[in-house]
Amino acid sequence: MSRGEARIRSWGDALRALALPALQGAGPEAIRSALEEGIARLTGAAKAYLVGADDPPPEGLAIPLTAQGRRVGTLVLEGTPSLSPPARRRAEAIALVGVALLHAAGALRKGEWPPREHHARQRRLQEIIDAIPEPLFLVRAPTAHIVTANRWAYRMLGATPDGRLPVGSLYDLRLFTPEGVPLPFDQSPPTRALRGEVCEGLEVLLELAPGRRIPLLVNAAPLTDEQGEITGAVVVWQDISHLKRMERLRSDFLSMVSHDLRTPLASIRMAVSTLRTTPEVEAAVREELLQAIEEETERLTRMVNDLLDLSRLEAGALPLEPEESRITDIVGQAVREVERAGLTQGRTLSVEVPPDLPPIWADSSHLQRVVVNLLANALAHTPPSAPVRLTARHDARRDEVVVSVADAGPGIPPEELPHLFERFHRPRQRGAHSRGVGLGLAICRALVEVHGGRIWAESAPGQGATFTFAIPVQGVARKG
Repeated sequence: MSRGEARIRSWGDALRALALPALQGAGPEAIRSALEEGIARLTGAAKAYLVGADDPPPEGLAIPLTAQGRRVGTLVLEGTPSLSPPARRRAEAIALVGVALLHAAGALRKGEWPPREHHARQRRLQEIIDAIPEPLFLVRAPTAHIVTANRWAYRMLGATPDGRLPVGSLYDLRLFTPEGVPLPFDQSPPTRALRGEVCEGLEVLLELAPGRRIPLLVNAAPLTDEQGEITGAVVVWQDISHLKRMERLRSDFLSMVSHDLRTPLASIRMAVSTLRTTPEVEAAVREELLQAIEEETERLTRMVNDLLDLSRLEAGALPLEPEESRITDIVGQAVREVERAGLTQGRTLSVEVPPDLPPIWADSSHLQRVVVNLLANALAHTPPSAPVRLTARHDARRDEVVVSVADAGPGIPPEELPHLFERFHRPRQRGAHSRGVGLGLAICRALVEVHGGRIWAESAPGQGATFTFAIPVQGVARKG
């Protein structure tokens, strides 16, 4: 099971634990108990407590629960000293769902509160569900009419000019199976929840506009009154577009690796076979075969090193030895490296770096690698007759040293730009020239960000591309 699948299952288990007491007609204390048990299992804590906003929390790891800046409660975990940021966010989100369900169960019961208190509780409920980082809907039985929705639901579906959702009922939305087949009405999450089922981890496609569908993971559970009658349902969506994209990238990565490893290995095998079966091979041919073995071995080594380096960078384990550095020296070393590698043969490389740029606090070898990578990409995608320009400047407003590498290649389609620095991504339009497994720009981003900088790309089809990174200057004063 992948990490993404495990996270999805954990979310589904917690929601199921919350929904079952309501399905069985249990009171708030049973719902609270199920919430605490579910979060304890999810986080590995010995015990979990949901404490009111005005009550003193018991000893343990306390996670404040807030909605629009207002404390709505505290989640206390006993027996676990700390949580990773993702685990903490998941625990906080699920606790907020539980608080929202406790409020929603009361809000859907008629005549329980005086009008003023009812409106106050409704506002508080809205604040809580707005803090939940997934689209959430409360719907009324039997029509699945939307009683309330959080801001993430509006962000996904949009709003009409008068501030309403574009649909009045979840039944108005068009849902499809992952294969693109229209989802039968009796299998839709609202239908299943309103007939008493707990719908857990159902993967569907939501059609937002003709030809535009996004993958969702849907969890839904019924809400009941004191007599056990179903009065509505809570429906939570999780946009798994990123997870689907990562699955595609992983598949593409395996395909690319198998191809990119097979090619140098085939060359090495052929050269070794020739040397072994032809002992009297001429000296010139023998040298050529040995050179081919050496070059392909270096290529394999670079690929493996890229994979290891990215893994170390993401884990924060790559050694970093910062010192006061000048971008003129870093760029000069990078240019000499690409020239030694023969990448500039037959091409024009223009370098414009003012000598008076302020120093930066950086590991020169790591930033040199960024510049080499950007230059190599630009030279590979630029026709021999066109120049590649490397420029540097000081952005006084942001107090950064900014380095840009511009090529005159075919450009990058707009839809590709947001994904250029992702692992294993290679632009389709520029892929004919690409070698490796699509890690170079991901490594560049990681190396720049570990220095507190930023990196981006600008391009238009047919007009070349410009890659830019910026490193803050104030680090020198801070470290000096």
